[in-house]
Amino acid sequence: MIKFANTSLALVLPDQHPYHFAIIAEDLAPYGDAVLHRDGTSSVYIKDQDGNNVEMLKLPILVP
Repeated sequence: MIKFANTSLALVLPDQHPYHFAIIAEDLAPYGDAVLHRDGTSSVYIKDQDGNNVEMLKLPILVP
């Protein structure tokens, strides 16, 4: 994972994830059943109107 001030870039092998970009969402329920990831995020993959893969991503709640 490469992190910048406002962007994170995950480097993965082609068979690990579909080509996509992610959009942060507060509620994933409208998009389908969310999958919890090991980094605490959860997401749902959908396709946009042009057939592109989009990951709707919910960030973990951080407790200070």
